Amino acid sequence: MDDNDFQNTRYSVSLASSNLSDLYTTARISPISITYFHYCLENGDYTVSLHFAEIQFTNDQTYTSLGRRVFDIYVQEEVLRRDFNIEDEAKMAEKPVILDHNVSVTNNILEIRFYFAGKGTTRIPDRGVYGPLISAISVKSGRENHLKLDWPTRRNICIGIARGLAFLHEESVLKIVHRDIKATNVLLDRDLNPKISDFGLAKLDEDEKTHMSTRVAGTIGYMAPEYALWGHLTYKADVYSFGVVALEIISGKNNNNYIPSDDWVCLLDWACHLQQTGNLLELVDEKLGSEVDQKEAEIMVKVALISTNASASLRPSMYEVVSMLEGQIPVPDVIPESSTYREDLRFKAMRDLHWQRQDHSLSISRSQHSTTVHTFESTSTSSLEFSEINPNSTSS
Repeated sequence: MDDNDFQNTRYSVSLASSNLSDLYTTARISPISITYFHYCLENGDYTVSLHFAEIQFTNDQTYTSLGRRVFDIYVQEEVLRRDFNIEDEAKMAEKPVILDHNVSVTNNILEIRFYFAGKGTTRIPDRGVYGPLISAISVKSGRENHLKLDWPTRRNICIGIARGLAFLHEESVLKIVHRDIKATNVLLDRDLNPKISDFGLAKLDEDEKTHMSTRVAGTIGYMAPEYALWGHLTYKADVYSFGVVALEIISGKNNNNYIPSDDWVCLLDWACHLQQTGNLLELVDEKLGSEVDQKEAEIMVKVALISTNASASLRPSMYEVVSMLEGQIPVPDVIPESSTYREDLRFKAMRDLHWQRQDHSLSISRSQHSTTVHTFESTSTSSLEFSEINPNSTSS
């Protein structure tokens, strides 16, 4: 999704500063209704968790404390709650509320709808309709406790994603650059085989040009620098994104959310530091313990790092990535130069984003609410998510 898309930011709000976790400081809003669909979902039992926090009203004695928001909640076309008021449920504003609901999916479709109840305030604190607001949605499969992403499974998932991209780039009749490869766009079937999904941003390479110049659209943290900064799009952009996802699979950590210290801005940044110091295996998820094949792990980490090289010309093709992961060809060692490392363009967008967030918070610190400048993402409910590894749990 384009982080600057007007229709995306228009219906989002954020809270400049609070004690809330990041999950609740940004929310999707609508004057009338919000509907989420998930298609091609495996039939079965699921637990839907709806996350709310009232971030447009306040707890003080000012005018903004007088607002009231009332809406109805439907799951699978059945009423879950009527006249739902987030602030009443939480007993105050700016406090999280979670509603859990068990549902059965029988037609491979999950539908969640929030609908304005025609009640609440329309002129307080500002003129307008205070319709439904939702911070996040998570969906967990009833079979999730029986799943374990051990080392062989993670390796197979990584190789499966690589094979899928190699097919799109080199074997498909229509040569495709996906443009938005990330963990939440990888679905796992019942046998934990990965399936690449969400081709909404995909581009066809019909003329076999050296690169395509295109409007940038994707997810910060997964976009190759030459594409994020200059709009130069080639297959190597997908290779870069794959490398980031591979690091997430190895470590069990989310690239954008993992910041081990103020010295690093993301998981990849930290991985490059470990590459320089020769401690690559520190990236491997500690929860895997001794079951990890260290030789396989070292190969996967090296492939991930060469795939995320700052220079597109030094990244391998996806066909070469598959061959390296399967041990058919060796993985070349490429060590970043320490003299230029801190100016690495791969992390410019991430640093800029952190600075923008800080500047944004400072500029609106006098206000209690504002329109967000960042993307609110809705993710698939059977996708691969790496805050904690769980193939059937996502939040949006």
